[in-house]
Amino acid sequence: MTHLTNNCLQVKDKSTFGTHEVGNTVSFELFQKFIDEEYPSENVNIEEHMLPTMKDIAIDTILAVKNQINQK
Repeated sequence: MTHLTNNCLQVKDKSTFGTHEVGNTVSFELFQKFIDEEYPSENVNIEEHMLPTMKDIAIDTILAVKNQINQK
């Protein structure tokens, strides 16, 4: 179940939840540290280079199904 990104599902698997990192999630700060240590020459900044694209993907996903969303 660790491949699932939904904490509500992950927490149900008590045998593996929290074995990789606290809550099976990685903060942006910890992820940035990992990137800085593993790929120092790439100069990747999560907030500048990744977060805008993540937000765009989330918006595009909602817009793609907006007419199918139940509006009760």
